[in-house]
Amino acid sequence: MANMTLSIPDDLLKELKKHSYIKWSEVARIAFEEKVSALERIDVFKEFQEAERDFKDGKSISLEQLKKELGKK
Repeated sequence: MANMTLSIPDDLLKELKKHSYIKWSEVARIAFEEKVSALERIDVFKEFQEAERDFKDGKSISLEQLKKELGKK
């Protein structure tokens, strides 16, 4: 697993130290994973919006091209 160094305000560090029993690196890792997951959902939603616009504009795509774009074989 890779390491990452973060800079946080001194006031926040003081508050984190009050709860030293918490694994703050684990909290940060989970927050990063949740954010990345949310961004991936946004990306998929944007792709659907683009496909919907293309469909409304009368554009079409072959099934093979659709599979390729969706990452399927």
